[in-house]
Amino acid sequence: MNGNRPTLRLLSRAAPATRASPDTNVPHRANGSRRRVLYVSGGDEARVLFLRVARRWENVKLLVAGNAEEGLALAIARRPGMVVLDAHLSDLDGEKLVMALREQALDPSTPIVVLAHDGAPGERARFIWAGASAYIAKPLNVAEIDRTVGMLLEVAALR
Repeated sequence: MNGNRPTLRLLSRAAPATRASPDTNVPHRANGSRRRVLYVSGGDEARVLFLRVARRWENVKLLVAGNAEEGLALAIARRPGMVVLDAHLSDLDGEKLVMALREQALDPSTPIVVLAHDGAPGERARFIWAGASAYIAKPLNVAEIDRTVGMLLEVAALR
């Protein structure tokens, strides 16, 4: 304060938001090994969207299954480092696939990410209790998928 008058300071505007560089949230370029991620698709639209996102991931070898039965068989045979699946599959409820993956195919520390239409807390809780590590409700946000997959792959690599 100058005498009795308060001093006014003008605050500068925050820098405008910029798009993240392609390397910012991409899972993950830290080590040279390629990690297997199994994607179990629930339909053509979801598959196209997820494959567009996954194409950005250089150190990830993506395995794609068209249904739950094929996904479970691939998980048993290939032991992926992560599974991403659509909640509503044509041949089996996604919750049952999560339980089957946990019981028959995956190590307890292997992350499972569920992509779902319903963001209701009850639906989310059902999948988490079944063994899912993360639940992302649609509409899918590319940055959220990148962040979630990257974080879970890093955590799994530390175990």
